[in-house]
Amino acid sequence: MWKVQSIGVVYWYLLLFASVSGAMARCKTDKLP
Repeated sequence: MWKVQSIGVVYWYLLLFASVSGAMARCKTDKLP
């Protein structure tokens, strides 16, 4: 049970990190001419 929960938390954090990094990359490309 604990293993499944920890995997879910790690997966959620990876999703959050991916969305944040993607948004940052989009902002950087938007600022470029």
